[in-house]
Amino acid sequence: MAASVSFACVLGFFLCSLMAGSIESRNFHDLFQPSWAFDHFIYEGELLKLRLDNSSGAGFSSKNKYLFGKVTIQIKLIAGDSAGTVTAFYMSSEGSNHNEFDFEFLGNTSGEPYSVQTNVYVNGVGNREQRLNLWFDPTKDFHSYSIFWNRRQVIFLVDETPIRVHSNLEHRGIPFPKDQAMGVYSSIWNADDWATQGGRVKTNWAHAPFIASYKGFEIDGCECPTTVATSDVARKCSSDGEKKYWWDEPTMSELNLHQSHQLVWNRNVFPLFDVANLGTSSHRRKGGSLWSFLFVQSNLFNSWMPKLEKLQTRRPGSLSVAETLAKWKDYNDHLDSCTDEAKLTRRVPAKGSKKGCMKGKGGPENMRCNYRGVRQRTWGKWVAEIRAPKRGSRLWLGTFPTAIDAALAYDEAARAMYGTSARLNFPNISIPTLLKEKESPPTKESPSPEIKRSSISSLGSTSLSLSYESTITSDHSEEGAAEDV
Repeated sequence: MAASVSFACVLGFFLCSLMAGSIESRNFHDLFQPSWAFDHFIYEGELLKLRLDNSSGAGFSSKNKYLFGKVTIQIKLIAGDSAGTVTAFYMSSEGSNHNEFDFEFLGNTSGEPYSVQTNVYVNGVGNREQRLNLWFDPTKDFHSYSIFWNRRQVIFLVDETPIRVHSNLEHRGIPFPKDQAMGVYSSIWNADDWATQGGRVKTNWAHAPFIASYKGFEIDGCECPTTVATSDVARKCSSDGEKKYWWDEPTMSELNLHQSHQLVWNRNVFPLFDVANLGTSSHRRKGGSLWSFLFVQSNLFNSWMPKLEKLQTRRPGSLSVAETLAKWKDYNDHLDSCTDEAKLTRRVPAKGSKKGCMKGKGGPENMRCNYRGVRQRTWGKWVAEIRAPKRGSRLWLGTFPTAIDAALAYDEAARAMYGTSARLNFPNISIPTLLKEKESPPTKESPSPEIKRSSISSLGSTSLSLSYESTITSDHSEEGAAEDV
């Protein structure tokens, strides 16, 4: 069980020998079988290629179904002009009330970033699409894409970095997929009616055939043979006194601290584009002016850092926000450079506005916001402000798409005003370092900038979970507003 042991080590487990029902990593023919267009399959040793041309795409499915565990496939996506094409990797059960977890890689014109769209169906209801640009070129080499699933959460991972978490909130009356065994599928097909720029850019068949390459097939989950009745599936795949599954271990009930920071890094440096907030049609057939609008507007989400250098309307002779912060930063730098005897008095840090917690005030998420200097407006946007030392005036720091963005803006201003005495929302996240390494993806060897710091334990999972919930809001249902963190 080399692959299982390797995966367990990554997650900090040593109980592989006690795991029951796990399926080891195998080659394609052990785990999968072609589903359609057999003549569009190309086998090159352990490498599998699927071909799309103007006659057909292709797809494959797992030979068995699984309940809980982890599924991983390494994929090298279509290179060059892939506009109009979609390469999908997903898990799904059967029937009109099916559950489904989707990775969909949307083709583009040459030179544009590749987008990955994720979606979750529960009891036949989807409309939970989220889209983001990958931090690497997925056509140059193979990258791993994984779906982890247990009774508490569903995690979408890219190269072991979480990009989305779908949490179990059944205690709030929101259904969670936990009783339907799922097959594992992948396919490549033409979707030029919606996939690229809302269908405005069509597939250029002169570039066909389009090739997606696969390797590294791995399934580590509870296998559910067709002979097992649906009513017995959940019991078969649950840990009890005689058998234990690694995905039921307490440490797997939520992201660990490292993963939490990776998710924060990913959402801030490569902002989440919450498609479901603006569209309700099936993700298999999106089209029309809405998607054209979304594609054009998506660039608005590409900058998350506070623009404190922007001059604001002010009285003649008064300082801008940037100038005010620069003044206080120079003051604190001077304090730090002084000897103990010569030091001036450092100003008492402001406690931070608590308006975000005022009942009946502002937006719907205000009561759940615990960040200093952050509040939500009635129409959903988040704002940040900070009071200058010596009971000075309140400085407006700007409007932001998420609570985390606003909290980071507050922290940046607080560091400038109060130096090492600042009260921060994220005391162990270095904003300048984060910006400097914005283009570098987190890895196990070289994690994201805030992960590199040794003293990250004070950024608690409670505040992280709360902030995640407050950043994902949905117009179509309360369900979509809370279950993704």
